[in-house]
Amino acid sequence: MSNKLYKVMLENRALLEDEVFLRLNASGVLNKHALGEEPLRERVALLVEKLLGSLQETPGVFVSYVESITDERIDEGIALHELQLALVVLEEKIWQLVVESIPLEDQVRCLGMITLIVGTAKDRVAHIFLHHLQMVESEVTFLRRQSGFLEQASDSGPATEDDVNWQRGSVKPHHILA
Repeated sequence: MSNKLYKVMLENRALLEDEVFLRLNASGVLNKHALGEEPLRERVALLVEKLLGSLQETPGVFVSYVESITDERIDEGIALHELQLALVVLEEKIWQLVVESIPLEDQVRCLGMITLIVGTAKDRVAHIFLHHLQMVESEVTFLRRQSGFLEQASDSGPATEDDVNWQRGSVKPHHILA
C-alpha cells in the first residue's frame, strides 16, 4: 500500500513541486526581495524530496526536516507563513492525487499516512514556534526586571549642581579644598 502511495507521489513529483511553488509565489507571504524564484524552487523541491523519503523510509525524516527549517526560519527572523502554507498546499495536493490515483480500498490508509506525516510536521512547527515565543517572552520579562533594578539603583534624586558640573568635566568648582 505505501509502495502505491510512494509510486504515485514519485510520478507526480514535478506536479507537487509546481503546485506548492505557484501557490507560495502567488500568496504574497514571501519576502520577495529576500527570496528569489530559484531559491524558492530549491526549497520546495527539497521539501517534496523529504516527504518522498518519509513515504519510502520512515515518517520521521520529513518531520525532522520541517523541525530544522522551522528553527532556521525563526533564527533568521523570518515569519513562518511560507512554511505553513507549503505544508497546507502539499497536503491538499497529495490528497487530491490519492483520490484520483489510488484504488478506493487503499485510499483511507494512504490519506491517513499523509495526514499523520504532514499533520505531525504542522504540529511540530506550532510547538517550536510557541517554544521560541515563550523564550522571548521570558527574556523580555527578565530584561524589564533588570531595567527596573537599574533604575532603582541609579536614582539618587534630582541632579545637583555638583552632578551637572561633574558631567561638564569640571571637578566641583564650588567646593573649597582645605
